[in-house]
Amino acid sequence: MLSIIYGVPGSGKSYYAVYQIKKMLDEKKNIVLISNIENLKLTHLNLDELIYQYGGIEKFFNVECEFWKTDVEKKKVLFIDEAQRYFNKKFFSSSVFFFFQYHRHLNTDIYLITQSYKTLPTELVVLAEIVIQAVPSSFRWFRNSFRYLVKDLETFETVERIDIPFRKEIAELYTSALVIDQTKKLTYTQKYLIGSVALFLVAILVLVFVFPKVMFSTFAKHSPKNDNKAVATNSVVNKQSSLNLPTLPFNSDDGFEYPNGITTAGYKQKEITYGEFLNAYRNGVIYDLGVNYIIIYDDKNRPKKVIIYKEEKIQKEENQNTEEENQNTEENQNQNQENLNQNQPVKS
Repeated sequence: MLSIIYGVPGSGKSYYAVYQIKKMLDEKKNIVLISNIENLKLTHLNLDELIYQYGGIEKFFNVECEFWKTDVEKKKVLFIDEAQRYFNKKFFSSSVFFFFQYHRHLNTDIYLITQSYKTLPTELVVLAEIVIQAVPSSFRWFRNSFRYLVKDLETFETVERIDIPFRKEIAELYTSALVIDQTKKLTYTQKYLIGSVALFLVAILVLVFVFPKVMFSTFAKHSPKNDNKAVATNSVVNKQSSLNLPTLPFNSDDGFEYPNGITTAGYKQKEITYGEFLNAYRNGVIYDLGVNYIIIYDDKNRPKKVIIYKEEKIQKEENQNTEEENQNTEENQNQNQENLNQNQPVKS
């Protein structure tokens, strides 16, 4: 079987290879391991020494090489780290390519480890049965595991995801660009997630605390006001008023709270009727009377309160006013008709 493992430095290519080697050795004792992984602490034959011993790359990776013909009953597993150094994009050797085509008959599995499969000869890439991409640490959710993507051999689209937990004892079996301490730095994905959550929380805080105040301030600022403002007294509006106004909050430090939830931050609420509120501020509080609301101002002409009228009460008063107007109109018409009748000359 020919497999290609590729990924940027530090993405976990060598970790995957050593993880597989350790797994093989634990499961099967009757294998011959050949590798050039730097400082690999597992029993193996050194690839570079074998290449030198048998006279070079083309002679070693050859079906006629005596090395591959000996101990055929034992499975040989070959891990070639930085494979592009041995077989670059321009490399060409028909005997070497034939060896990779024929390697299964020699009871051999081969793993090519590289930063990019594009740096290898196409003649080798097309022979691969498995292509695995090691995901960079900056794109992993957590640093305590490695993610690998199994690629389709024709489209190179991801067909499977493999997660392998990080184990320090595995990383210590070799030396690579991998940082063994996986807990000190945040990954790019973790930073993005934390930033998104922080922005979301800020938006919620603005929506809950800032937006209502801005809306209340804008409403009070642009509400229509009568030209004639008067000092509110008990004789103007009191708690026996026909408007039947609701119970309103009052605080001795000039803090108010709108009944439907818009608040003036920092003030506590005390229950008191609208008439008592006006009595307490009859020398300092002025008000505007609108169509269906009253805006209360403090002694510095700052809007502090909006009181909504009851719609049914307003409608009732409007209907009453309309009836009175109609009655007055009818009386005027009757009076005019009587005057006309009295002024007509009497026929002799």
